[in-house]
Amino acid sequence: MKEFIMNEMAVLLKEYRAGNEPAKVERLAFVGAGDKDVYNITAPFVVDGKEVIAGRIEARDSEMAEIGFF
Repeated sequence: MKEFIMNEMAVLLKEYRAGNEPAKVERLAFVGAGDKDVYNITAPFVVDGKEVIAGRIEARDSEMAEIGFF
């Protein structure tokens, strides 16, 4: 069964890659987050004519988080 699933996954991946271009990616710099990490960002949306992204901001050694808009 495991071999069947792996074969099916390989076929699906090959079909997907044949019909899609690789995603364009870029690293974002979240100005204002300081040395904290930004998690769970949203898709960009518009507020007062400006495109923004919301994200969860927290230090790596803490679970106290805040939401920031970038």
